[in-house]
Amino acid sequence: MRELLWHQTLDAIRALATFATVVDRPADTDAVDYWSDFHPDAGDGGAAHAAYVRAAAAAFDSPEGVAGFWCDTGPAAARAAAAADPAAHVATQGHVLTLADFLSTLVVEATVHLLDLTVDLEGAPEPPGAALAETRRVLEALQARRSREPLPSDWDDTEAVLRATGRLPGWPVLLG
Repeated sequence: MRELLWHQTLDAIRALATFATVVDRPADTDAVDYWSDFHPDAGDGGAAHAAYVRAAAAAFDSPEGVAGFWCDTGPAAARAAAAADPAAHVATQGHVLTLADFLSTLVVEATVHLLDLTVDLEGAPEPPGAALAETRRVLEALQARRSREPLPSDWDDTEAVLRATGRLPGWPVLLG
């Protein structure tokens, strides 16, 4: 859990930096193609990042320490998102995205990892319906761009997200 909380904190830090990195260039990717460089079935070079996350998270005495750091950065990122210019193009991880597409990537990441943290906790709240719907929309579009069959319509949004991200078996992993 500590590693996942640190990973989410890094996303909040990256969001803060990205909101401050407004550029005067056209978008070169969107909320779906942003994930195209990620290939969990072929390896995507994430081993070094995963090792960093484990080491950095281990520097905290407890999960509460990491959670406290996230509680400072997460709300700051949310406030920065609310204050951002909706017409802006922002740069992150070598790409330029519209603000809306960048926000979508954050929603997808946060939704998947909230499920990671809560899916096995009885009585835990689910991610908001709009976040689940956006995550499913992105996964379905990614699936279509890879010329694969659509996600089954009888899956609710939670099941679709869990299966398409490999959290439940029975579907090729789109995002890990």
